[in-house]
Amino acid sequence: MEVNPLTKEEFLQATAAAPVVLANFKRDGQTHPLLTRALQRLSAANTNVKVIELDLDALADLVNEYLEAMDPFSGTLDFSYPGVALYRDGRLITTFQPWMNLDSERLNERLVEEQLAVFLRKLAPTYFGQETAEA
Repeated sequence: MEVNPLTKEEFLQATAAAPVVLANFKRDGQTHPLLTRALQRLSAANTNVKVIELDLDALADLVNEYLEAMDPFSGTLDFSYPGVALYRDGRLITTFQPWMNLDSERLNERLVEEQLAVFLRKLAPTYFGQETAEA
């Protein structure tokens, strides 16, 4: 069953629907299965986190707006697939691309979950058991 992608307005409203929103990148109608499963488990375990999809094809204009507004020296935004965008209180904070290069799908899945946990503890510490982010 084909689901219509969110409009730009719907997507921006969804990013403000929870204190932490993770937008799973979708390319050619697909999200990455390992990353999707890791995000589903994370959101099920933490009610402060909402996971949505960012269709990179359908919302290319929004992605371009983000890239144009980005400080050219910070380099913090990378909309490469597979990846995730982190929103806090409706504001885009950064993006994350997990490293997956092992032969075992099970090990890659565990690696993705560990990387995602570290990423969130650093960039959304209030919601992941720490009061301040480590440098």
